Amino acid sequence: MAVCVAVIGKDNSPLYIGGIGNDTSTDNELSRQWLVHTALDALEERLASTNTNNTGANTNAARTDLRDLYLGLLYSTDTHKIYGYVTNTRIKLVLVTSSTSPSGSNIRDAEVRTALRRLHALYADAICNPFHLPGDQITSLKFDKQVKNIMLNNAAAVVSGKDIEKPQAEISPIHRIRITLTSRNVRSLEKVCADLINGAKKQKLRVKGPVRMPTKVLRITTRKTPCGEGSKTWDRFQMRIHKRVIDLHSPSEIVKQITSINIEPGVEVEVTIADA
Repeated sequence: MAVCVAVIGKDNSPLYIGGIGNDTSTDNELSRQWLVHTALDALEERLASTNTNNTGANTNAARTDLRDLYLGLLYSTDTHKIYGYVTNTRIKLVLVTSSTSPSGSNIRDAEVRTALRRLHALYADAICNPFHLPGDQITSLKFDKQVKNIMLNNAAAVVSGKDIEKPQAEISPIHRIRITLTSRNVRSLEKVCADLINGAKKQKLRVKGPVRMPTKVLRITTRKTPCGEGSKTWDRFQMRIHKRVIDLHSPSEIVKQITSINIEPGVEVEVTIADA
């Protein structure tokens, strides 16, 4: 579990050092401060190596990384593991965990990253206080309580085997989609409509239709011969085009799955996507 968290300024002066647990003795407090200060050398060395690797053509990439630079595990001892994090303003966040407890030995890198990001957000809120002077130590009791809550929640999540914060899957936007089907064969047209409706219902989508649109009739009259044969001088041909319309409310990716069915020959499918 986490035993100590620290916020270090740009000039390596401690802005906040907070311990987790009931032991508030002087020896324990000095031990925590010693762990934090010994991490500064490893942190500065890690920053120097990161900047060296991102010089030249990758200068822009280095600037991007420094906006949210998680340095990972800085070093470890027999009893503790120390992790580091640097903001774009060169404020250093240090998290010390106990490697002897079950929760500390099972802690994962993603959980430490999440905890430090939350600590960064709390620090940003604290310095936005109009009564706080830049560079001064953070003495807010609210900040101290919130930091300890983050660390305790992190330890509880590790013990229970649950992630503190799982990245949520990106939600695809819902579109209003119209599928227009045309064919000269009514039976084939109805079969494709039924397959599309069944696919939409399996995906639990809002679906309307199929709506029968007016049948378009094309007529062609041609003359048989110049001389004619009495009343059989002309030939008349007729083509009937049937049309169906289906409306859906769905992400575009699901529509691709629905329309990936076997389309009957002679059936034309047109998909129009509009914002919902």
